[in-house]
Amino acid sequence: MNVMGRRVRIPVLAVGGLALLLGTGCAEEEVPTGVGTTDMVAAEEPAATPQAGTDGVGSAPVIDRLEVSPREAMLGREIRVIAEASDPDGGPVRMVFRWTRNGQEVAETHTPSMVFYELEKGDSIKLEAVASDGRNESATETLRIPVANRPPTLTKLEMEPAGDVRAGMTVTATPYGEDPDNDRLEYEYRWIVDGSEKGTERSFDTTGLRRGNTLAVEVRASDGEARSRPYTIEAELGNTPPTIHSEGERPVGGLYQHQFAAKDVDGDRNLRFSLEQGPAGMTMDAITGLLSWSPGDGDAGRHEVVVGVKDSSGDGSTLSFAVTVATQAAEQPPAEPAP
Repeated sequence: MNVMGRRVRIPVLAVGGLALLLGTGCAEEEVPTGVGTTDMVAAEEPAATPQAGTDGVGSAPVIDRLEVSPREAMLGREIRVIAEASDPDGGPVRMVFRWTRNGQEVAETHTPSMVFYELEKGDSIKLEAVASDGRNESATETLRIPVANRPPTLTKLEMEPAGDVRAGMTVTATPYGEDPDNDRLEYEYRWIVDGSEKGTERSFDTTGLRRGNTLAVEVRASDGEARSRPYTIEAELGNTPPTIHSEGERPVGGLYQHQFAAKDVDGDRNLRFSLEQGPAGMTMDAITGLLSWSPGDGDAGRHEVVVGVKDSSGDGSTLSFAVTVATQAAEQPPAEPAP
């Protein structure tokens, strides 16, 4: 534009590598020069002198942020790099990532991710990052990345005795676990009866339980830092046969009596006694358990006896013993009369 017959130039500033034109609200007008005219140039701001890089040309980029996600390395799991860099000269920046394991270089890449297919707990993982604008490189930024602990797994769980679990038994859990880091494992136990926790030891006494109760054991493996997923097995308690025992003999004159009693841990009340083996004439009351016998003259000697008891499920037990009838002493002949 013409100002008092002189030419004015609008300065151009370089911002972030882009040319930005600063105007005065009207377009610049070309003014011919000639005799009697003088060019007048507006005072231009001195251009910023770029800081020399490593090669003396421009400024080196700067890495403003360097992180990894997740923060721990794990075998076979991708590590993502979060990197931010800037160039004072406003040029494009390219990143280089160098990965080392236990001091040995594993990879050098421009890709902001890494997967380790060989890795053990205790390994030293290092990431070095460098930003480059094609002419200059930034200072190296370094990250140390710990190796994550890998949790153990339970591969198998057994309950002993296997199969037929009955009230009154002591049941034991036997777990089998593996740890990918070869850590020493400890096991945590939870015994559950019909949905309620009843114990935390490896073995569990089922005394007090009954037929039909559901017994479950839940086990976890721990390496001291992490625990495995729980492994659970369960069993339904089967029928426990009643047991029979003696409460003593009660011989009365020539009548032999023996009282028996029974115990059933399942709480069955409909118990029935029986005489499985015995001499002729011996009987047993099915309700009271009273064994009775009146031995005859020909019953002298030893007699094997077997008595039993059964519950409403037909399961039972027996008891064996012997009854001995003494031989009567022979009558002495009368004495001869005196002479």
